[in-house]
Amino acid sequence: KTAYDIDGPYMRLDSDVLLHPEHHNPTIHKSPQTGHWHLFSISGPAGPIERMVSTDEGKTWSIPMTVSPRQNPGPVLLPDGSAYLFYRADGIDLPSPTCSDEGIAVQFCPSESKPCNQPND
Repeated sequence: KTAYDIDGPYMRLDSDVLLHPEHHNPTIHKSPQTGHWHLFSISGPAGPIERMVSTDEGKTWSIPMTVSPRQNPGPVLLPDGSAYLFYRADGIDLPSPTCSDEGIAVQFCPSESKPCNQPND
């Protein structure tokens, strides 16, 4: 399979495995500070969120770092190297007439080399 297939494993076009089958919802974002590529994915059925960084436009990648225990990442990379990581939060006490306890919450990530601050949802 290649990067163009919908179902994993996700592989580089030169056949190296980049993300194993249990990873899903991958997104790539370019840092406005460094130009590095940040690959966010969910590494299991319900999290955690992991980030890998490439400093050479995807030729090589760092080892995955768990940045959040949550799932469904929506990162926003900031010019100072930090990020806001929006994610799906479960168990939120939402007002009626909602029919779900799922919402969106956010964590602050101080840099590309450190995990995000703990969630507070």
